[in-house]
Formats: sequence, structure tokens, C-alpha cells
Amino acid sequence: MNIWNVQEYRKMIEQKLSRIDLNLLVSLNVLLKEKSVTRAAQRLFVSQSAMSKTLKRLRETFDDPLFYRTSEGLVPSEKAKQIGKVLFNVFDELHEVINQDFFDPLTSQANFSLSIPSILGTACTLPLFNALASKAPLMSFTEYAAKANPFHMLENSTLDFSIYLSDELPANFTSTYIGDVQLAIFARKDHPLSKVKLDKANGITLKECVAYNFISLMTEGEKMEKFSHPIDNVLSAHGLQRNIIFGSNQLQILMEILRTSDHLFIAPSVVMKSVEFSKFFNPIYHFASDKKNDIKLFLVEHDRIQKSPEHQWFKQELLTHLKAMNDKS
Repeated sequence: MNIWNVQEYRKMIEQKLSRIDLNLLVSLNVLLKEKSVTRAAQRLFVSQSAMSKTLKRLRETFDDPLFYRTSEGLVPSEKAKQIGKVLFNVFDELHEVINQDFFDPLTSQANFSLSIPSILGTACTLPLFNALASKAPLMSFTEYAAKANPFHMLENSTLDFSIYLSDELPANFTSTYIGDVQLAIFARKDHPLSKVKLDKANGITLKECVAYNFISLMTEGEKMEKFSHPIDNVLSAHGLQRNIIFGSNQLQILMEILRTSDHLFIAPSVVMKSVEFSKFFNPIYHFASDKKNDIKLFLVEHDRIQKSPEHQWFKQELLTHLKAMNDKS
């Protein structure tokens, strides 16, 4: 069947379905369960006469007798049985959607998607994963790289949440403030500046750091979006800029380069919570914590999930771990 025929077929189905009243399907579902016009009328709080008229409309709609009268009550036709199987699933799923206010994390099989800088994920994602394993064992989530512009993906449900660096958002989006992140410059433990730091009473200056080349964790789409990296904004406020010799959104590659070279890396100081990171790297310069240096983080979501209990539950769990990560920085 080609695309044109598929579209025409769908139009034909839509036209047929438009003639079916949802109330008729509810009545048919009850008739299938009760196998009696009288009992079905009582269950739906209508008169027996009204139920008989409904059955007549159902027969006309489906062009089938649907039920046959016997000494034991109504017996459904084969077509009625087929419709009944579909209705059972449809009404069950409709009931779940309508009654979404009841949400049990222990039984939920929901899947969520999150965009977060991988350098923050090292300090947040594992604790979140462990918490969900006990609180919501059937639940799952997928982590994506940070996006310079996450809004289209949030809108079309590819993403549910995204870490973003501003609360200036398009219409139909909401942000929740996570906190301010303090930055530091990192190097391998036997880096020349690590030795200098030990010898200098006042520590290393920022100017001494930018004399070295840097590697950078890229934000996906930053070139296309004319994205201004917040770290470069911080350096610019000090009248300095870094020379980036290599950029990637693959954290593992960056860490290997950092471990085997004299290049430097700027990241949130919370990465020292990662055992693997702290094993190989030291902070050689800490930016003073103030409005000029710190980076604000926000959790962004589309309004489509505002009324979803499971999404809002996951959001609170995520915020708990993001803020805990930041509090211990």
C-alpha cells in the first residue's frame, strides 16, 4: 500500500469512527459484561427502554446483530466479541490516563530522558540511579549530552528535562533554579603548575593558567546556535581568554588527554566528588565564588508534562540530587 493509499485509508477510518458515540461504546462494554439489557440499564442508571434503543443504535452502527437472545440471556456475536476485546484494552488505558493523579513509583514503568553536561553527570547521575533502584525499581531514564538549544527536543518529547544556563525561555517552557556552580581549573596530579602551586604561598594566578592550552567539554549544537560558553564569559570578565586546543562532548576522551598532557580543563568543582576523577586530577585554581564567576543552573521542562504525576515525581528526585551535588561542592 503506497503513502497515498494509506492516507486515504486513514481518512476513511476516521470518517467511520466519527459516527460512533463514545457513550455507545460504554453501553456495549456493559452489555458484554452483563449479557442483559435490564442489568446493563440498571448499572448505567438508565431505563430499560433507553438501553434497548441504545442496543438498536449499536446494531445499526456496526451493521451486526451483536447479541442473540437465549434462555440464558444475551449471547454476543463473533463481531461483538472482537469489539469487546478491543474495548477492554481501550477503557483500561483510558481509565489509567484519566486517573493519573494516582501514581505509585514502585509499580511505574515510566521512562524519562534528561539532557545534562556529562561532567555534572559524574556527580549526580549515579546517586540518582541508585535512588531510583530502590524507590522505583521498574522505572528507567536515559541521559543525553548537554544541548545548546534543547527546546525542540523538549517540545517533541525526545527530552523530558534539560539542564540549561538561563531562565530566559521561549513560551510554553518552565525553569526551576538549581543553584550556582563554582568553577575550578584542573590538571593532572604531576602537572608543572601543581608543583608551582606547592611552592607559591599565594597560589597560582589565573594568568599563569591561561598560558597553557585547554581542552573543553563541548555543548551539543553550540556552533550552530552561536552559543557563548559560560566559562569563556567568566574568563572574559577577567580580561582573559583560553586557547582551546581540543574540544569534544566525549568526557572519557577529554579525561585521557588531560591525564597524559600538560593541557588544562575548566569544570565545576563538584567533579572532585567523583572518585575516578579525583584519582588522577587536582584543582590548581579555584575561581572566587561570586556573581562574576559562578554559573547558574536551571532545570527546564515543557508545559506538556506539568500535569503528569510521574514526570513531576521524577523531577523532584532529580532536583534533590542536583541540589545535593551542589551543596557539597
